[in-house]
Parts: sequence; structure tokens; C-alpha cells
Amino acid sequence: MINLSSYRRVRLTDVAAVERVKNKVYAKGTVFIQVSASKGQTIIIDKDMQVSTKYVSVIPHEEVNPYYLKISIDNAMTEFREKNQTGLNIQVDSFNELYIHIHNKETQEYIVNAIDTVNKMIEHEEKQVENFAEHKRYYVRNMFV
Repeated sequence: MINLSSYRRVRLTDVAAVERVKNKVYAKGTVFIQVSASKGQTIIIDKDMQVSTKYVSVIPHEEVNPYYLKISIDNAMTEFREKNQTGLNIQVDSFNELYIHIHNKETQEYIVNAIDTVNKMIEHEEKQVENFAEHKRYYVRNMFV
């Protein structure tokens, strides 16, 4: 059952395997957190690939949707960085102190789908704005021809 107000606050390391990136190919759905010269940037890969060693890999356990995990990490990252970042870098072992919210699987899917829908709407509007800007540039260029 979808219930947005029912979630658990857990350590990231309780719901995912966290390790410094090694020279290997990571599976689709792996989340990465930048730890070198970091502002807490996260990425998720949509295909199997190698990733730079400036990241830690976060491989979610089966009960956690990888896209939901990225959203949850993003939401917790500012507070985590304020407490744990030393200088420009984040120490890998400090991820034991990163607490995130985890909903049930059905709610995770709902949240991911909702955010994906909003992101698609934003992309569509950005394309519309770019088309209007292109039309404006065209008309301004040809106004005094």
C-alpha cells in the first residue's frame, strides 16, 4: 500500500553496499556519490559501465529501488556533508553515518514514477522555451533585412 508518511530512517550501509570505486564494470542501477573534490554529487548509471575512481559505489539491496535510493541520498546529502565532510573530500568510512529515509517498495515505485513524470514535464517545457528563443533569434535577425 502506498503511504508517503510511513518510512524508516536507516543508515545507508544497512540498505546498500558502499565501497570506493574499483577498476571494474558496474551494473546498471548502481548509484555513485562523488567523494573527491565533492559537493555531494550523485549519479546513477543506466547501463553497465566503468566509472571514475573519484566516486564510491552504492549498490542497493534487493528491497530498495536504485532510483529511489538516489533520491533519498540526494535528500540527505546536505546535512550529511555539513557534519562529515572534511575539506574538499568525503571519507568513505563516513558513509556509515549517512541516514536516509526508506519507504516500502510500493511507495518507492510511486515516488520514482512521480518524479520521473515531473522531470519529463520539465524537459518538455525547457524544449518549448528553447524553441521560443530560437524563433525570437530568427525574427530579430531578420527584422531589418
